[in-house]
Amino acid sequence: MILLAGGVGIGIGAGFYGIVSFAVVISLVLAKLGNHMESRKMARLEREMNKNEVHL
Repeated sequence: MILLAGGVGIGIGAGFYGIVSFAVVISLVLAKLGNHMESRKMARLEREMNKNEVHL
């Protein structure tokens, strides 16, 4: 919830530097992980489509 509705600015203003920094780092790591997983899934689906392609 800290990343929603300006929570980072409020948290920093209130002096919760450690918690805010940790939450931002974790959210960035999870976003990168999600992007990596999605790109691998798309590449796998693309390979399967090319493998199953019928050449006339």
